[in-house]
Amino acid sequence: MAGLGGALLIASFFLPLVNTSSPAASNALGMDQLRRQVESTSDYEAVRPLVEPTMKAMESFAANPSLMNLTGVVGMSGELLETAAGIATADAAEIRKVAGILAWVKRGLWLLPLVGAIQLLLPALSRLRGHAGFLGLVGRFLFGWIFGLMALVPIAGAPSNQQAVIGIAIWILLVGSVLMMLASLFGVTRRNWWAVILADAGIVAATVLTLKSLSGR
Repeated sequence: MAGLGGALLIASFFLPLVNTSSPAASNALGMDQLRRQVESTSDYEAVRPLVEPTMKAMESFAANPSLMNLTGVVGMSGELLETAAGIATADAAEIRKVAGILAWVKRGLWLLPLVGAIQLLLPALSRLRGHAGFLGLVGRFLFGWIFGLMALVPIAGAPSNQQAVIGIAIWILLVGSVLMMLASLFGVTRRNWWAVILADAGIVAATVLTLKSLSGR
């Protein structure tokens, strides 16, 4: 179950986040208009070596809106901001702060296939023997919970008329995340079942309390 969940997590990293076959998804990012606006600026030729790689990454993401291509957009945007920070004077500190956040976002996105690969390979390496242990089971539930919430955001947040635009990657990510959480719950032993379930419940409770505090309720 954990191996199958890991395989689905890896697949969701490469599959499209947006259903590009849907008419509503046609040019969803408005890349053609964005490029025209950028190229119409008077100083475009001066900044072209900086902007063009980022535009190319965004166009690749628009053509195939996957998390893998999104890492390219985030990475190139961060490099662009780092370069801009070296040129800017007053806002250099704020620009570098945003660039640093983008660097962490890129690392976070790469966690998805990394965690999926670990979940896929560990059962094979152990030849389906033994147990993941307390920390392994709790970690499996934690990442499954985080990735599941990531998938639920567009599913629950998209209006009904935009549900058809949701790509297959979101649904694959949701199924893979649920399988990881189930693998955590069903992988317990007679000795650690209570501790694992208590820790998993604590993760859920902490998430709910955090969301309530952020919403101000």
